[in-house]
Amino acid sequence: MHSANMVKEVLQRNLILSEDIVLKNQKIDDLNKEIYSLQNELSDVRDWLNILETLTGKDSEAICTKLRGLGRGDQNASVYS
Repeated sequence: MHSANMVKEVLQRNLILSEDIVLKNQKIDDLNKEIYSLQNELSDVRDWLNILETLTGKDSEAICTKLRGLGRGDQNASVYS
């Protein structure tokens, strides 16, 4: 009788672990979908940035550097200079 209870406990634990695996796989799938969407959005932003750089003749790296300085609290940084 003791071995029957052990088998029952193992099967119950196996069921719980299987359900946990299904939930984790669903979470992974959802995160992968979000990553894919964000990568597409980033690609679109890069395309727009390239177009803006072409139209304005300005390199965005200098502006990005200044924006990073503002984000760190650099009071001397200005996007317009």
